[in-house]
Amino acid sequence: MVKNEKLRYLISGIIGFGVDLLILLFLIEVIFNDSQGPKIISLIYSSKLISSIIGQSVSFTINRYWTFNSITEHVYRQVVKMIMIFMLNIFIASILYSLYFDVLDLLLKGEQGGNSLTATISNFATSATQMILNFFFYKYFVFRQKYI
Repeated sequence: MVKNEKLRYLISGIIGFGVDLLILLFLIEVIFNDSQGPKIISLIYSSKLISSIIGQSVSFTINRYWTFNSITEHVYRQVVKMIMIFMLNIFIASILYSLYFDVLDLLLKGEQGGNSLTATISNFATSATQMILNFFFYKYFVFRQKYI
């Protein structure tokens, strides 16, 4: 069993990222796609919002029960705190993802499959940034240990 908290957090983050990425690509490539790629750029951004919600929910569950083993506080309180962090994350992710996507789209213009590649790289960069910030948010705010 993995005993290091940071390693457990990294593993849970990788799982959450994987779920986020798979859903993002599914939405972009299958749901919001036609033969010429995604129809509207805003659908790509909407896809990121949907995938973030699901990925963050998976991460919260893993972090609560495994990473931080924080089951003494009522889950409702933790969920409220997590929603606050999640709203902050949505704001941060929207800005970072849009920035990364737009810059990479300019750099990769004309490449075959540019939208999927751009979405993947942008998602990775956004998630990596958030993963570092969220460790501290989760450890010291959401799943803070109470000592008697």
